[in-house]
Amino acid sequence: MALNIGMQRHDLTGNKFGRLTVVKYAGPGGVDKKPKWECICDCGTARTIFAANLRSGTTSSCGCLQKERASATQKTHGMKYTPEYRAWRSMIDRCKGFSAGDKESYTDRGIKVCKEWSESFEAFFADMGHRPEGMTLDRIDNDGDYELGNCRWATLRQQANNKRTNRRILFEGRTQTMKQWADEKRLNYVTIKARFKNGWSVIRALTTPTK
Repeated sequence: MALNIGMQRHDLTGNKFGRLTVVKYAGPGGVDKKPKWECICDCGTARTIFAANLRSGTTSSCGCLQKERASATQKTHGMKYTPEYRAWRSMIDRCKGFSAGDKESYTDRGIKVCKEWSESFEAFFADMGHRPEGMTLDRIDNDGDYELGNCRWATLRQQANNKRTNRRILFEGRTQTMKQWADEKRLNYVTIKARFKNGWSVIRALTTPTK
C-alpha cells in the first residue's frame, strides 16, 4: 500500500519494538483513524498494532510476553489463587481502564500503579503482606497512586468513609465525613444530610439533637 506524504515521514517499516518487527502499513484504525502497522512477533504471530502503542512501549509482543511473565510469576510465588494476588490483579486492571467505570475513576484521573508493583506481584506482597480477613485494598489518599505509603488493607466501613464522593466536614478542629460525625455525635445520618441540604450551618446541624 502506498503511503501518503505524512505517513512516509513516520514510516516504521523494518523497525523493531520489543519482540515486534514492523512489516508494513495497515491503514488508519479506531475512531480517531490513527495509523496501524502490521507486525510479526518473534514467536511468528502476526498482529496489527497502533503506531502510538509501538512507540510508547505499551505493546511489545503479540501477547506471548505477558503470558510468559504470568507463567513465570505463578511458578515463582504460587499465589495465583490467593486474595492477595486477586487484589493485585484487580488493581492493575482498574488502572488500565478496561471498563468505562474504571476509565472514568482511574485512568482519566491519572491514577497509576507504582513501577515496582506494576512489574512484580512479589514486590506488592512484600510491601502489603497478607490480607486480613474481611479487608480489601484501599488507597488512603483517593487522588494518589497505588504505592507503598498510600495503600492499606481496610474494612468495608473504612473504605465507605474514604470514598472521594463523601462530603467532608471541618468541625471542632477535625475533618470527618458526614457519616462519621453522625456516628460520633449519635445523630441520625439521614436527618443530618437533610439539614445540610437545607442550608443549616455546621454548628447547628451537628449540635441540634435529632428525634
